[in-house]
Amino acid sequence: MQVRARLHALCIKLWLPPYYEGTNGADEIEIENLADQFSGILGIPKSDCTLALIELQESAIRKSKAREEFATTGVATFNVRRVNNRRTQSTQSIVEVKCPLTSFGVVLQKNISKILDIDEPDRIKCISAGNILDPCQSLTDQGIKNNQQLMLIISEAGKKEQMQEFVIHARIQKIKQDLETIADSNSHLFEMEDQDGNAVLLPPAENRAILIAMGICEKARVAIKRERYDEALILLLEADEKFIYICNSKFLEFVDNYALLNLDIVWCYLCHQNVTQLPDAQRRLEICENNFRRSYGENLQRLVYLKGETFCEKALIMRLHLLQGVVLFHQNKRSEAYEKFLIVENELRALKVNEKNWVSPSSVCTLIEMGYQSKLVVQALLDSKNDLNIALDLLQNYADELCRKLSSDYTLDARLMQQLLQLGFGESHVRMALQMSLNNLETAIDILFKYHTDSEDLNSFVKRMTAIANEENIPSTSNGLTSLAEKIAKKATKEIESCASKKD
Repeated sequence: MQVRARLHALCIKLWLPPYYEGTNGADEIEIENLADQFSGILGIPKSDCTLALIELQESAIRKSKAREEFATTGVATFNVRRVNNRRTQSTQSIVEVKCPLTSFGVVLQKNISKILDIDEPDRIKCISAGNILDPCQSLTDQGIKNNQQLMLIISEAGKKEQMQEFVIHARIQKIKQDLETIADSNSHLFEMEDQDGNAVLLPPAENRAILIAMGICEKARVAIKRERYDEALILLLEADEKFIYICNSKFLEFVDNYALLNLDIVWCYLCHQNVTQLPDAQRRLEICENNFRRSYGENLQRLVYLKGETFCEKALIMRLHLLQGVVLFHQNKRSEAYEKFLIVENELRALKVNEKNWVSPSSVCTLIEMGYQSKLVVQALLDSKNDLNIALDLLQNYADELCRKLSSDYTLDARLMQQLLQLGFGESHVRMALQMSLNNLETAIDILFKYHTDSEDLNSFVKRMTAIANEENIPSTSNGLTSLAEKIAKKATKEIESCASKKD
C-alpha cells in the first residue's frame, strides 16, 4: 500500500520505460534503484520494496494486456479471489478468468468452474461491488467491467468440502423458502416502529420484502456467531436485495435495520480478510453512519433523550468506527486510521463493565425478599462474585464484617432519588436500585422493574406514569419528570406485552 501510494504521488508508471520495455521486459536495475530510493523514504527494507515493485509492475502489465485484448476481441479479464469456507483459513490466491461482457452470469460461472475444476457451476457465488452476480443476466447489465476484481465463495476441491458447500447452499435455499412462506401467510406476525415508537405502515409488497429481509438478517447473524462468514455474507447480500427493492420508501429513514445490515456485510469482509471489496465497504459504512446520525442524532443525544443510557447503540457506533479505521488503513490513510482507532479505544474502555461493582439484580431481589437489608445484600454479592449460596452464607454468618466493609463515603444521587420517589416508588427500593446501579438512572429503573415483575404491578406503573405524564400543573423545571414518566410507562407496557406473549 505504501509503495503504491508513493508511485502515484510521483506519477511513476512501472509498465512504461525506463522500468519496462515491450521487447526486453522489466529493467531489473531500474527497479532496484527505485527500491533503494523508496526504502530510505518509507523506512521499509529494500528487499520488501523490490518485491512490492515487482508485484505491482506485473499487475499493471496484466491489466494493460487485458485492456488491449478487450479492445480487439471484446473478451474481458477478471481477477477472481477465492474465499475458503473453512474457519481456519481466509482468502485464497487470485485466479484470472476471461469472459465476454455480453455473456450471462452463468457463462462466467462455467468458465470459473473449468479453471477451478468445480463440478457444479451453480454452487459458485461471484460477488462484485457488494452484489451477487445473477446467472440469468448479462455481465454488462449487472455493471461488470473489464479488469474488475470479483470475490468468489466456494469450497475447496474434495468430496468432503463439496458436500459441505452443498449443505450450505441447501440451507440457504431452505431459509429463503421458509421466510417467503411466512411472509405470504395471512398472519399478522410483527409491527414496525420508528425511533419514536410510532407505527411504520408499508404497502403490502414492501411489507413482504422487509419481513423476508429482516428474517434473513437474523439467520445471517446466527451464522456470524458460528463463524460461518461465507454463509452469512451470502445471506446478508440476499437481504440487501430485498432492502433495495423498497429503497424508494421512507422506511429506511425511520429505522436502523438497513444500517445494521451494511455493518454486518463489512464485518464479513473483514473476517474474510478480503480487500477486493474495499470500495463497497467504504460505501456501506457511509450509509451506516448517515443512518445512525439520522436515527440516533449527533452524539446519540436523540436516543439518550428517548431511552436514557444506550450501551447497545454505543457498541454499534464503536463497531462502525472500528471498521472505518480498518478501511482507512487499507487505503493507506494511516494518520486518519490512527485517529479513528484512538476513538475506538476510548469507546471500548467506556463500554467495559466494572466487574468489581456489578451485582446480579435477580439475586439482590431474592435475598431482599428473604429479609436482608439491601446494602448488606449488595456487599455480600460483591464479595461472593454473585454466587448466591456464598452470599447467603456471608449474610448469615458474617453480617458484622459486611457492615464494616460498606463504603462510608458512598452517597446516593439526591436528584435521582427525588425523581423516583415522586414517581411513586418506595424509598427502600429506590435506595437499593440506585446503590446497585451506582446512580445510573436507566439501570436503576430496570432493577425496579425486575423487583416488581407481576402484571398487576406493571399495569399500576402504566396508569400512574400516564397520569403523571398528562399532569398539566407539573412545572417545566421538574428535571424531566414528565418525560421520565412517559419513558417508564412505555417500558412497562412493553414488559406487559412481553409477559403476555410468553404465556401464549
